[in-house]
Amino acid sequence: MRNQLIVVGALAAAFLGPAAARADVEVVPYSADGWRSQTYGDPAAVPEDWAASAFDDSGFAMGAMPFGSWETGGASCPLAPEANSVWPSPGLLLVRRTFVLPRGATDVQLRLGIDNDALIAVNGTAVGSDWIHHENCPARDDFFVDVPRELLNRGGANVLAILAYDRGVESWIDVRLVANDPGPLR
Repeated sequence: MRNQLIVVGALAAAFLGPAAARADVEVVPYSADGWRSQTYGDPAAVPEDWAASAFDDSGFAMGAMPFGSWETGGASCPLAPEANSVWPSPGLLLVRRTFVLPRGATDVQLRLGIDNDALIAVNGTAVGSDWIHHENCPARDDFFVDVPRELLNRGGANVLAILAYDRGVESWIDVRLVANDPGPLR
């Protein structure tokens, strides 16, 4: 069976190119648990080093994505009832978790739905140049963010930190992290 898979992968790569023989591998799925979280009512209260790999989040609450404000009532967005953890609206939410890449993975992408804004960091470095902004009801896969290869630790743990901001009414965030599958030929 393994030899058949290798042959099929080789044929796909030969006829369709290397990308056709690879698929996404979920590193952190949507609705995953294992997130450490802390809410803040005042932006000045967010620690300056919130994105740092060495930041001490041991006192944070543990929770599962999605985070949202469904419990406060008035939730009108379709995804609101799916929230597993509380994020009061309005306010800031800092979520952090570690992840390990599959062996041979070269490209990593973060996918998310957010209401309203998010700053993303991997291993202490911001990904992108500014806040991701969103209005109205979120959807999963609203945003695709490529993580630069030079930020990734391929031989051990990586830290994903997201600072989210909700401007009022309803808050919601869910995150998925995927890596390319190098396939059986590597």
